[in-house]
Amino acid sequence: MSPTAGEVPKRDFAFFHEIIDAFKSAGASAPNGDFKNMNVSKFVEAMTMFLRIFDAFANPFFSDVVKKDVRGNIEKLRVGAQKTRYETIESVIDSELSDPKMKKHILKETSQGAETAAVGLLWLKRTMQFVIGLLRYLVQDASISLSSASRKSYSESLRYCHNLITRGVFDTGLRFAPSRESFYNNLAAGEDLTKVNTSMKEFLDIFDPQLDGIIAMYKTKGLEPYIK
Repeated sequence: MSPTAGEVPKRDFAFFHEIIDAFKSAGASAPNGDFKNMNVSKFVEAMTMFLRIFDAFANPFFSDVVKKDVRGNIEKLRVGAQKTRYETIESVIDSELSDPKMKKHILKETSQGAETAAVGLLWLKRTMQFVIGLLRYLVQDASISLSSASRKSYSESLRYCHNLITRGVFDTGLRFAPSRESFYNNLAAGEDLTKVNTSMKEFLDIFDPQLDGIIAMYKTKGLEPYIK
């Protein structure tokens, strides 16, 4: 039944499950579970849907700064796939690396290299390692605050590849992270809060191996000098 005038429509928890389904689809496109060779378009679609999670933080640092960075790197991957006309993540990256001049720029993350799919995915990987880390802390420890989970995960991931200025920005932004309760309430959107941890764990179980595949690919190709 449609809501009456002035009534706020009740949101449901479906959007998290839509994100989970999108990553399931992306994973299913990877031959024999080789996630570096998953379909790049499906991965881009899933990551674009994941952007909605940042809105649940209801905090400018996450919903604007971090989300904007992730969106920009998703776009670099999407454009790179269009330019190279390859269908898998690894084939897109290999195509860009096949040009010796471009490879030098990619390794330095400078000039034209900074706009490539290879560098876009590199920073997308790094940021998702931070985000996944903080979500994992929340799932594993019911008492940990969002600020503490964020700062612990940042110190284990992105901090290693940030300069002093960016570290300062993150240190300040994460110190004023919203409460865990407000984040969970925004994710639940009026539904049972216990569903949040269950769905978050399901998401992590699906996404972790996909991220691990990309991490392994960057290690093998010598494209990640900083974090695990």
